[in-house]
Amino acid sequence: MKLIDRGWINQADEIPDDAVPVDPDLINLGGSWHRPIFFSDQPFVCRDCGVSCVWKAVDQQWYFETFHAPYYETANRCRACRRKERRRKEQARIDSGHAVDTPPAE
Repeated sequence: MKLIDRGWINQADEIPDDAVPVDPDLINLGGSWHRPIFFSDQPFVCRDCGVSCVWKAVDQQWYFETFHAPYYETANRCRACRRKERRRKEQARIDSGHAVDTPPAE
């Protein structure tokens, strides 16, 4: 296991059974000295609608190891509100003329 080889942990049982181990080659620590060893489900409340949600460990793994977001970021919107915010931003780009697929204004 890479975490043991790197000296991040001493034994595999330091990672809970319901957690997803971090891949030290893929995690973006974002300048932090803290070295996480696993991802676990994290409860949060959506900042827009107030719904209680859970940020699943596998989703965190994708976000931090595949998307390479800095490790100190956290979830703050539910999926529905993220979609809504994404549409709002895209519409703002279109309205301002900065969208890639928008023809130039005459």
